Amino acid sequence: MRFERKGQAGDVFRLMVDAIIGLVILLIILSSIAYFNSLRLQVSQAAMKSIVEGAVENPTGDVSESEMLVFSQGEGYSGHVFEDWTGVPAQCFEFESGLSNIKVLEGDVSRVNFTSPVETKVYVSCVATGESCEYGTGEPCGKCEVVCTFYFGKKPDGA
Repeated sequence: MRFERKGQAGDVFRLMVDAIIGLVILLIILSSIAYFNSLRLQVSQAAMKSIVEGAVENPTGDVSESEMLVFSQGEGYSGHVFEDWTGVPAQCFEFESGLSNIKVLEGDVSRVNFTSPVETKVYVSCVATGESCEYGTGEPCGKCEVVCTFYFGKKPDGA
């Protein structure tokens, strides 16, 4: 009785080819997931910028509500970021959180940090203070013409 080695070698080769094809498919799936997650983050950042700019342009004190936004672990916003977006001094932005994985750090300029990935709504209320600045003088004003409060993961009282 003789065994043919050629037939057995073909099975091993076929198994190796199938394993390589499976790995390639797995890499494509994982790459797609990573791409769509990064796309969700970019869309959320654009929506965050839009809600900040809209609230500052119309400081009526009304509460604006965002759609569900996605924030990644380690991401954060400070008054400085919003100052870059709007021109309003950084100290004029305040943050509040209703979730344990969103930390608000107080200081000269408030900051909010995300300690884990989170999907939540953001509420913002901006109020005109009546103070005014003379822009174009080259000097920082330091006054808050508008004060904005951001609520992450909780609706403000009375909203």
